[in-house]
Amino acid sequence: MEYFFDKYKGRYTDFEYVFQSELDSILKNNKEVDFNELLNNLYQVYPQTLLEEVRKRNVNIINTSNAEKATEKDTDMPPEHVANREWRFTPESVGRAIDKSKYNKNVICCLGTPTLFEELLKRNANALYLDVNKPLIEFFKQKYKGARAEVYDVHNKLDLRFIGKFDTVFIDPPWQLEYYNAFTKRAMQLLKKDGGNIIIALMAVFSRPKALKDLESYAKFLKQMGVRDIEHYCSVNYDTPKFERMALEAANVPIPKNNWRDTELITASFDDRRRLVRNTDLDIPKDEWIREYDSKTKLYTVLSPNKGIMTKMHRNVLSSIRLTDLRQADFYSLDSNNVMIRGETNS
Repeated sequence: MEYFFDKYKGRYTDFEYVFQSELDSILKNNKEVDFNELLNNLYQVYPQTLLEEVRKRNVNIINTSNAEKATEKDTDMPPEHVANREWRFTPESVGRAIDKSKYNKNVICCLGTPTLFEELLKRNANALYLDVNKPLIEFFKQKYKGARAEVYDVHNKLDLRFIGKFDTVFIDPPWQLEYYNAFTKRAMQLLKKDGGNIIIALMAVFSRPKALKDLESYAKFLKQMGVRDIEHYCSVNYDTPKFERMALEAANVPIPKNNWRDTELITASFDDRRRLVRNTDLDIPKDEWIREYDSKTKLYTVLSPNKGIMTKMHRNVLSSIRLTDLRQADFYSLDSNNVMIRGETNS
C-alpha cells in the first residue's frame, strides 16, 4: 500500500491528473501502442476509458483484435452475475494464495471468495464459506459432502457460532471503502481471541476515480482498528466474467487477450490488543436482491422484492456494469452464457 502513496503523494485526490500523467509518461512520443501491454501497466483502468484516452492522443492501437472465445472453466459453479459485483480469482491465483495460507494447520474462513473456498475443499482444509449469494452456498453443499457454507450478509451481525474461531480470514470486498471497512470488521470478529491474519484483496489503483484516496483512508482505518502489521501477501488475477466481456463487446472495445483485472493481496495481522468490534448490524448501503439459480436450466434470476408493478425493462442493462443501471432494474434473468432472456423494471 505504501508504494502507491509514495508514488502518487499529494495527487491521489485527482484521478484525472494522475491517470493522464501516467498514461502520457508511458506513451511519450510513441505513434502506436499495444493495447494489452498498456492495460497491464495502468493498474486496472477500465478498458473503455483507456481506449478513449489513447484515441484522443492520435496514437495507433495495435493487437486489438478480440481474443478467442474464452474456454469453459473447470467448474459447474453458478456463473458470475453482475448484480453480485462478483469477479473471481483465476485458478493460478487461487493456488498461490492457498499455498501461502498454511491451510493444513490453520482454521480458515472465506468471506466472499468462492474459487478459493472450492480449492480449500479439494485440499480437505478446515474452512468455512460465508456469502450473501444463496446459489453459491447451495452449490457447495450439494457438490461437497460436509462442506461448511452459510448464507451471510455483512450488513447483519454474525452468528455467535463463528465469532472467535479462525486463524485466517480471506476477504475480497466490492471495491468501495464502506465495504472494505465492513468486511474487515466482520473478519476481525471471526479471528480467534489471541489474533490471526486477514488476507485482503485491495481495490486496484485506477479502477475508479476515488480508489487511491480510498486506499489511503483504508490504511488509516486498519491502524485505528489496531492492526499489528501489514505485509504484501501475493499478486492475483481475476477471470474476466462473461457479463464484462459482453459489456466491452457492446461498447466496441477490444477484448483483452489476458485476464487484465489484477490486484495485490495483503496480510493484516491482528493480536489480542485489536479494537473490539461490537456484534451489531452495520449501517451501510444495501441492495435488496434475491438470487436464485436453477442448475438444471442454468438460469440465474435476480429479483428485487421492494418493487411492485413491473413493466418491460430497457434492453441495454448488460451494456454496462455500473450499479446505477442495476438499481433501475427490478428483475432480470441470465442463462448460462450470461445472456438476458427476460426482464422487467419500474415504469
